[in-house]
Amino acid sequence: MNIQVSTRTDAGKVRNLNEDSYAALPEKAFFVLADGMGGHAHGEVASAIAVETLQTAYQQAPAPTLEAWTSAGLAPLEYLAAAIQKANMQIRERAAQDASFKSMGTTIVAMHFLGDKAVVGQVGDSRIYRFREGTLTQIGEDHSLLNEYIKLGIVKKSQAANFPLKNIILRALGLADKLEADVYFTEVQPGDRFLLCSDGLTDMVEEQRIAEILAAEGATDLASVLVDEALAEGGSDNVTVLVLGIPR
Repeated sequence: MNIQVSTRTDAGKVRNLNEDSYAALPEKAFFVLADGMGGHAHGEVASAIAVETLQTAYQQAPAPTLEAWTSAGLAPLEYLAAAIQKANMQIRERAAQDASFKSMGTTIVAMHFLGDKAVVGQVGDSRIYRFREGTLTQIGEDHSLLNEYIKLGIVKKSQAANFPLKNIILRALGLADKLEADVYFTEVQPGDRFLLCSDGLTDMVEEQRIAEILAAEGATDLASVLVDEALAEGGSDNVTVLVLGIPR
């Protein structure tokens, strides 16, 4: 699968350190993004460990077809879940070696394309979107206090931007030995565009504007356009964007 890949990361206009990490392996049709948790020690270390662990796992994986995985006796969902759990334990082990790393953690989102399906993995509030035929859809859901309040009807989605506790994450790698990751298949169609991003994008740029940018025909560097938009809106956080286009 010849996926069209556009990526960019930026520290933003406020923070001196970029705690985001990402990896793109087009030859394996695998992509991963991690956002080190702000306010926690060494978030950049946690995100780097997470990305490196998953990158290594998929460099060693079969070719990106269901047939190749079946022939190898591997299950794509279980493979991604195990890789995320391994990353969690690697972060935990690193933190145990140095007291200054004790509180480090990271979100993660990952996609592995297998023909007309993709395996998705998520922990935290970094996001994956699908843009199809003019419609932008978030795949999965945020593991955040804000999202729980929205589901319970305590907070309306229109009030989310001003919610005082919107950055409280309920799940993250590195915080406990036991980790629950959301891992599942999603459908892929020719012409789809997928967006993996840290909250440095979604906190700054409204979904309607993201959809307008992703609608651009023939664009080759949509990640930079999205990052520039976040910076223009204030760039209050690190921002990382991967845009993955499925050929028609």
